[in-house]
Amino acid sequence: GNLLTASNPDLVLSIVQWTKDRINLEVHNPTDIAITATITSPAEITGYKALKHTLTIPAGTTTYVSK
Repeated sequence: GNLLTASNPDLVLSIVQWTKDRINLEVHNPTDIAITATITSPAEITGYKALKHTLTIPAGTTTYVSK
């Protein structure tokens, strides 16, 4: 399965760092409209920081998430 999923499949997710205490990732929106989506990690992955985060990414930009 996927390590992370977004509620909108148009987003490109890249993990920069993922430990038990922190997750850093890049979220890229290659479309020409802003996208609001929720990014989650599966409950089956243990030993790493869990993620459920909703954000809006402007069109054609990359946003960095650090939790």
